[in-house]
Amino acid sequence: MTAPGSAAELRRRAACRVTENWFCVNNGSSNPQASNKRTSSSNESASGQFTADQNGNVTGTLTLTAPSTPPSGFSCPPCQDLELGSVIYSPITITDSTSGATLSLGPVSSGCLLQGVKFNKVSCT
Repeated sequence: MTAPGSAAELRRRAACRVTENWFCVNNGSSNPQASNKRTSSSNESASGQFTADQNGNVTGTLTLTAPSTPPSGFSCPPCQDLELGSVIYSPITITDSTSGATLSLGPVSSGCLLQGVKFNKVSCT
């Protein structure tokens, strides 16, 4: 904690497990087979240096992003495209490395990113 009237540099880190659900979608905007759902997971993190104001308040942003391309080895049958259907961040842990304090949040889900796609035997999330 910072004494009022003084400024302090604080190092914050956010980390989480990102789970992505990928789907094969045909030209008719359908996911024709449940076996065409693929899931991948990765660990993501972001860090930043923040300065407390004169009242000891800290404001800042750390951004956790999901990988923008599917993992290697994911493919679809001819005439289908591999599309990202949903992303789940869980658990999100924010750590203040200055004090050692932690805060856990989650899970946080993007919800279905494939609006208008018809799913057969599987849900988007």
